[in-house]
Amino acid sequence: MTLDLEPGTTVLLGRNGAGKSTLCRMLTGIERPDDGKLVRNGRELTRAEDWRAHHADTGWLPQHLAAPLSMRVEHYLRYASWLKRVTPTDVEMRVDESLRRTDLADQRARRLGQLSGGMLRRAGIAQAVVHEPRLLVLDEPTVGLDPEQRARFHDIVRTLAADRIVFISTHLLEDVEAFPGRVVVLNNGTVCYDATTEELADRGRRVRREGADASRSEQGAGSGYDGSPHLDLRAGFLDVLAASDRRLNATHPRQEGDRPGEDSSRTFGQPDA
Repeated sequence: MTLDLEPGTTVLLGRNGAGKSTLCRMLTGIERPDDGKLVRNGRELTRAEDWRAHHADTGWLPQHLAAPLSMRVEHYLRYASWLKRVTPTDVEMRVDESLRRTDLADQRARRLGQLSGGMLRRAGIAQAVVHEPRLLVLDEPTVGLDPEQRARFHDIVRTLAADRIVFISTHLLEDVEAFPGRVVVLNNGTVCYDATTEELADRGRRVRREGADASRSEQGAGSGYDGSPHLDLRAGFLDVLAASDRRLNATHPRQEGDRPGEDSSRTFGQPDA
């Protein structure tokens, strides 16, 4: 694949098992690709000093945050500052700013294990930005959050994306809707779609209108197209996956006993006509 990232938000959307977390770990340098290269600011990352500079300017929130639950929030952020080599005289300022940005200033003395799931994810964001990175990578950041926590988390991330690259992997369409702009669809480790959220919704809108027209033609009646943006986005996503599966199956025909590639209905449901 070839993928260029620019300031602002890019949402990486795909099924479970599509390769989203692997790509995130490669972007952060936790895993190295078997082939290909990672280029930042026009310079390929090959030497140890290149990777050190990349790590120092990258924030990372994994899907499963391995946080020391007995540690207090402010101590956790000071520790993150030390790991990211923040200048000692700047540590307290950076910690205060990270707490303010993530709306955790009144929770600074609490232990991480005492926080709700939403607050713990915000603490994860705080440690990821405490060193002011220009690249922020978030892997499935809203999984397990309730709708209110998810909306609050989206607000925080939108603020952070104003002056840096924010790369978000997700399998939730709610995350795509929260960040209108660029969406990249990953299927079986391959980028199969790279456009805007609106273009993906337009694709789904066409699919659903065609389905509604076909239903009326066959049955003589039907509910018709209802104009739901969420269902348009879902239909567009499923159509992209279906087209990608057809290409993959044509290139690499399945053998008897192989799992079918097209399993999107199990996770996302079928597009409505």
